[in-house]
Amino acid sequence: MSDSECSDLWIRTPVIPELREGDIQIWRLDLDGPEGRNLLAQAFEALTAEERQRAGKMRTGTAPEEFIAGRGSLRRLLSASLNCDPQGIGIVTGIHRKPILRPVCGIQVPHFNVSHSRGMVLIALSRLGPIGVDVEYMDPSIETVDVARAAFHPEDVRCIETASTAKSRMLAFYGCWTRREAVAKADGRGLTLPASEFYSGTANKSEQMVKMCQENTIGFSGSSFSHYFVRSFDISPCHLGAVAVARSCKKPVLLDFSSALSKSGQHKLLLANIGINTDK
Repeated sequence: MSDSECSDLWIRTPVIPELREGDIQIWRLDLDGPEGRNLLAQAFEALTAEERQRAGKMRTGTAPEEFIAGRGSLRRLLSASLNCDPQGIGIVTGIHRKPILRPVCGIQVPHFNVSHSRGMVLIALSRLGPIGVDVEYMDPSIETVDVARAAFHPEDVRCIETASTAKSRMLAFYGCWTRREAVAKADGRGLTLPASEFYSGTANKSEQMVKMCQENTIGFSGSSFSHYFVRSFDISPCHLGAVAVARSCKKPVLLDFSSALSKSGQHKLLLANIGINTDK
């Protein structure tokens, strides 16, 4: 899919829309795009002191930038949903070490998940319950069949092995990969979820129900889920994504996180203090 075709799928909005019951919002941040440095700088402003220290301790490269963009932008989105200060939002570690919002008495807090790969960051928000999102950079040099045989369900492997061309094989591989990751993150067990636990479904963009092999799977919230609903979507010519939720729902809203959504301040100086240049 071309750049223009991918761009047509994503809505650019000057305001953060309300997260209503039944909605799934997926926000895209392209750190390598023309607004990347502004997005990074604005996200930094929303981080807590502990998160800024955490970013400063990360090795140089994309890791601290993707963490800053993902966590800071997540705080801005949640602050709009909860009508509170971004830095005052309590993000804690739940079961299986999945980040969740600290419960607030009398308020239905949103569920969220964040993913990043090669300069692309995704943030998923929902009030439907557990959610998982994944983005992967599609590396054409990877040995897709060998990796699939070692890590995927046998039905996923068969779909990849029977693909007719190298390109279709790569798309099938990353389609399986992103759907598996999204389900594993919604479930909460992540990489500890056995490869044999579920078949991730086909690579089309419609919603699919993924059944877990164990009926009484215990998710991150301690609840029991025997299945998840997963959907693939295009992000860029080089990135593919997927989202998984515990309940069937309407099509997710794909939104571009633009610098117009946030205001800037002393962010350049603050970022420079941990070795990140906002002018490149």
